[in-house]
Formats: sequence, structure tokens, C-alpha cells
Amino acid sequence: TDVSNVTNHPPIVAAVQTRAMKLRNQTLNDITDIPKLTSDSLNTSTEENRITPFSTEELIQAQQNDKYAKNILNNIKKYKNYIIKNNLLMRRLKTPIPYIPPGDFRKTILQIYHDTAANGAHFGRDKTIHKIKQRYFWPSMYKDINNYIKSCIPCAQFNPLRQ
Repeated sequence: TDVSNVTNHPPIVAAVQTRAMKLRNQTLNDITDIPKLTSDSLNTSTEENRITPFSTEELIQAQQNDKYAKNILNNIKKYKNYIIKNNLLMRRLKTPIPYIPPGDFRKTILQIYHDTAANGAHFGRDKTIHKIKQRYFWPSMYKDINNYIKSCIPCAQFNPLRQ
């Protein structure tokens, strides 16, 4: 047999891309609705990397405009599960975490901690809850996270329904 014929061919190229691969790559590139984060928004402490999509001042202002938070702030002695730290309403835990009022802040948190590649992109409900509850609090958090993940198209397409 002629060995030179076998070795004189162009290199093999993996040019096959399945529909699932194409959709997955497209989905990972389609995170343009998430607000752009500045370098000031990234905490690079060795303790834990956290993405902070808003400033403390913005959160304080949003809490002051929220009826639920305002009621707690004005009657803080009645609410043993909350404290005020640097003018910010916090859930009283071993490490206090800020209360997040309804609206854009919650939506942004859900997008960042579920949709972005920096946070693992499209982890399931339990991992997303775990990440968010270490950093933020709001009363309907578990329900909101569950509904957000149920409505996530990439998760519905790529993850099997577990019943």
C-alpha cells in the first residue's frame, strides 16, 4: 500500500455545529439587555467576588421611595429581623444583607445572577436562590426566582423538565 497517499491530505476540521450548539452560543452572546457594569461595580475581594449592579446610594434612595421599606425604617424597633446600617435597611443575619425594593433592582439581580456567564449562566433554581440569598433579600424572593427561571427560554430549551 501507498502510505504517502494516506498522510498527504488536508487537516480534518470540526465544522459541524448542531442546532443546539448554535442556539446555546447565540443565547450566551445575547445578554445585551443586562446593564453594562463598570469596573467600580466589581468587588475583587478574595473573600467573595460579587457583582453589584447599583450603588449603595441608589439602593438607599429606592428604599426611601418604597412603602414597605419606609414603614420598616420608620418603625425599626418593631421589626426584629431588620437593622439599619449606614442608612440602608438590612435583613438581620450573621452577615446582614440589604432589602431590595420591587422593580428594576430585583429584575437586574435576577438577570445578573441567573443569565450571565460570570455567574455560571443558567444554573437551576436552587443554585440561583443560593447565590442571591447570600447577597440580597426581599419577601417574595423564592417565588420571584422560581418564576424567573420557569420563564427562562434557554433553560426551558436545554434543561430537562424534572418532576
